[in-house]
Amino acid sequence: MKGIFLNIRRILLSGVSAVVMLLLLLGCNKTPGGLSFESHNFEKKSAVGLVIKRKYVVLYNKSTFQYVYNRNRKSIRIQSDNHSEYVHAIFKGYPKDAPQVDDIVNVEIVYKERSFALETKLILSMLVLKEENSKLWLWNEEEKVGLIVDWKMLG
Repeated sequence: MKGIFLNIRRILLSGVSAVVMLLLLLGCNKTPGGLSFESHNFEKKSAVGLVIKRKYVVLYNKSTFQYVYNRNRKSIRIQSDNHSEYVHAIFKGYPKDAPQVDDIVNVEIVYKERSFALETKLILSMLVLKEENSKLWLWNEEEKVGLIVDWKMLG
């Protein structure tokens, strides 16, 4: 009789262990760096512009946009030729010429996504997720806001 209870106990413990292991495996965040699905999706984008949640709200187009950088003010402005949409980013208190991967950068972002939209202002701490071919991917996890800038375009 004692042997039956031991076997039942082993079976139960094995079953509980298997369920716990399955929950641990399925519950893990599988996105790189432990960040969100949105940040992972953002890192796959390549065009210069401002991304909120998963879509571009301002997308740089070489033929209809201007890209301006002011080194003294540490600011970048991406704007359509008719000024109907733009993003203006000011890097606050950043001592270097260009941020490096894993740096945290305080950025004031002012943007307008279309002609009749209202201007929006955000002040964010952004993580430099990636650097590739002189482009930087800056990301704020809380607001799900990303900014892709190209230092090569600064002349």
